[in-house]
Amino acid sequence: MGELTKTKVKVETKKKWWTEEEIIVTEATPSAMVSKEEGTKTTPIKKRTIKVPLLIPVFQKPADVTIRITETVSPPEPFDLTKIRPIEKLVFLKAEKVGAIDVRTEVFTPHSVHLLDAITKKLPEVHFEEPNPVTLNVTEDVRTPQGRDLSSFSIPVITPVFLKSSGNVGYSITTEVELLTATKSGGKVPEIELPAEDVFSKAFGLGVSFLPEGPVIILAKKPKEKEFGYIEFLKRLLRELYRVRVGGLPTAYHVMLPGDPERLQSLRAGNSIFVIDWEVGKKPEEELGKQHLQAMTEKVRELFSQSFGFLVFYGDKEFLSWVKEKVFGLVTHVSNSNSIRVSLVQEWVGIKLNSPKSLCRLIHNFWGFHEEHKVANIEFDYLAPYLESKYREFVESYTRTIRIKGKAIPSALYIEGNPGESLTHYALKAFVFERLVEDYGVSPDDIETEYPEGDIRIDVYVKIRNQNKPQDIAIEIETFYGEALPLLKLRKDVESRLATKSELWIVLPPSSYLLFKNEVHAFIKWTSTKYRDRVKVFTVDVENRKLIQVS
Repeated sequence: MGELTKTKVKVETKKKWWTEEEIIVTEATPSAMVSKEEGTKTTPIKKRTIKVPLLIPVFQKPADVTIRITETVSPPEPFDLTKIRPIEKLVFLKAEKVGAIDVRTEVFTPHSVHLLDAITKKLPEVHFEEPNPVTLNVTEDVRTPQGRDLSSFSIPVITPVFLKSSGNVGYSITTEVELLTATKSGGKVPEIELPAEDVFSKAFGLGVSFLPEGPVIILAKKPKEKEFGYIEFLKRLLRELYRVRVGGLPTAYHVMLPGDPERLQSLRAGNSIFVIDWEVGKKPEEELGKQHLQAMTEKVRELFSQSFGFLVFYGDKEFLSWVKEKVFGLVTHVSNSNSIRVSLVQEWVGIKLNSPKSLCRLIHNFWGFHEEHKVANIEFDYLAPYLESKYREFVESYTRTIRIKGKAIPSALYIEGNPGESLTHYALKAFVFERLVEDYGVSPDDIETEYPEGDIRIDVYVKIRNQNKPQDIAIEIETFYGEALPLLKLRKDVESRLATKSELWIVLPPSSYLLFKNEVHAFIKWTSTKYRDRVKVFTVDVENRKLIQVS
């Protein structure tokens, strides 16, 4: 027989209560099964079947889901109960009868009006007194100070001539002085003529005194003649200005348009010299797309917060006009009284070539060459790099050795506590040492470089042991690099060196002298009145390797 197993099954019906029924389930095991061949009858087993309904879950369609993102959530401000003011009770007074009051119409005139009226009616009286007697003292002869040439002044010089016999006074007037002549020295230094006029104004129509805090925008008109192109010289001039104003070297960009307009994305001026070189004859409205104009406009409007540097637009008149109107947004505002022109950027500097001859002379003088090089058919854009390379050769010739005339020339680079010096500064120091020996006859034993004196170091110190007139001369090399106000640096040199030394010589590189020529001559005028001839200023003749005195 099979084994019977009782199992309790819990059945859940649709009713709200639970019922339990005992269901007997019979399971047949192999031992209880009998085959039909044996003829054994099996008793059928009744099985009870319970029908359990299948519950099918029903899913309802969800409602629409919306998402709202709040970018910033500001907490409510704390409520201040003290700000609540209760509404005061309004009390209306009983209306009274309204009547009119008489108004006095008498007008009093201010006392100042009566005073002005009295002044205007009475004209002022002018009294002339008899002048004091005028006397004239006649000097038999007039001599200029030794070593001072009156032709060195760039202003009209009046030279009085006193006659001995008759007492009549005559005079002659020099109305034009074109050249400054270097003062002669005992060492037979050749005379070099320096231009007295402002060569920058002669060449470009303006000076180069623009040294503001922020960037400088320059609109430079490109000459029609290719041989008079000056952008390569202008870039080098701006680099030297940057080295003086900031120190170090600026980042350089030279973008040729309309050939490579994509580089306009990097347009800037801070700590840079960015040149946009436009091809003459091309029309910007045809060659440049709207995206390029937009890029230029956006970058130019970002200049207001950049540091010192230069942005140069170099092209013909049509291109520069397009830049002013489309890029700078130049407009004219007209009122009843006047009209003004305003733009989206700060003021810019306009440059154009006035005199090719003056520009050629300027390029030569800028690198210390006072005799024009006769190079056949050379363009100005090639002349500037050529002369610069010659100047670099001059500098390098004094940096290849540390001994001049058998004596070592120390450098501030290797003095503890000293910030160091540039190669140009070291080269000019060695150059001065050499010139003192060869041109001025000073013994090398009487010359010291990097001479310590208290808290300062004198670049070149000369101690002349002369029984009749002993001299000690302090010589300072001033490149002006990193000096925002060169005049203050020169004044510091004077006040600190002349406190203990009889003379001060200041030697300037050619580029620094030309860039700050007006300031240098103002400094010379100041020292001549206060220190007389104790201060002398020199620059360098690179070609002849000579010192040129400019004071």
